Amino acid sequence: MNERYFELSYSRQMAHIKELYRFNFFTRPLSMTLMIIVCAGFVLNFTFGLLFEFAHNTLISFFLLLIILFRMLSYGLAVRKTIKRQLILTGDQPLTINIAVYDDCFVQTNSLGKEVSVSYDSIKRAYQTKNLFLLLSRSNRVYCFPKDSFVKGLPQHFLPFIAKQ
Repeated sequence: MNERYFELSYSRQMAHIKELYRFNFFTRPLSMTLMIIVCAGFVLNFTFGLLFEFAHNTLISFFLLLIILFRMLSYGLAVRKTIKRQLILTGDQPLTINIAVYDDCFVQTNSLGKEVSVSYDSIKRAYQTKNLFLLLSRSNRVYCFPKDSFVKGLPQHFLPFIAKQ
């Protein structure tokens, strides 16, 4: 670990958690593809069920609608569960996270004293949402970098830096 290229400091907020889960549940390529297929199946089956009076098409449409509703409900439950777990861990205090980005890794520390060092070799993909940079590790752990929390370095230089590493 030599020079710090970027530094971030933020308190995890509900908006960060919602955006992370919204990305995970609704905008990742596989999630989007599956939801489009399910929604298209719902529309087609419902339409054929009404036009040709096929009871099994209507039943399939009902089942597909349940899948869509379950996906939306599980999103809301995941957000609430994460927020509740954070409040239990921190004793109703905001969880403060500091990240130092070096040329070979980044180090994330939080207000509970936990420190994690992550090498860039373990990063599988990088994503960008409206307010977050998300790094997905090979173990499917997601590291969040809010764009408004950069103390050192500019957010627009972050993803190109990660891509080079």
